[in-house]
Amino acid sequence: MAIWGKQLLVSFALLLLSCSMIHADVVNTTVSLPQGTSDYGEPNLLCLPTGWTDVAVFFLGNYFAHAVTVINTPGASFLDTIFAGVTALFMPVSGVNRGLNALFSLAKFAPTDVQQAARAGALCEVTALDGDRDQHTLPQWTKVYLNRR
Repeated sequence: MAIWGKQLLVSFALLLLSCSMIHADVVNTTVSLPQGTSDYGEPNLLCLPTGWTDVAVFFLGNYFAHAVTVINTPGASFLDTIFAGVTALFMPVSGVNRGLNALFSLAKFAPTDVQQAARAGALCEVTALDGDRDQHTLPQWTKVYLNRR
């Protein structure tokens, strides 16, 4: 089955599940709720009071999500990636320059793959060392050195 067929099947199953939940019978029960709980006049709404831990979890989760979604530069080492994440965690505006560069490069809209890589700053040149120029076979592996500007 193609991937679209699987997605369609899952979507249909979720639709059937949600339709069965909508028509569930409503049962009135009595439940003890904390002081400050309200439904604001909507019978299907239940708003619980917020504590300081809810706010702290929200902000910590937000900072963590921001730190792990920082855009990496092409060819960045693992240490550079960790440094960018930690920097974004403690100084959230540190990734603004990376994000703006990614947006204004318009790399996604380049007509060819090579132009897209050039706009993104992901081009590199692989050259043979002086001793390797006489060999007519392809190397088993190639080590690439990136010169950062």
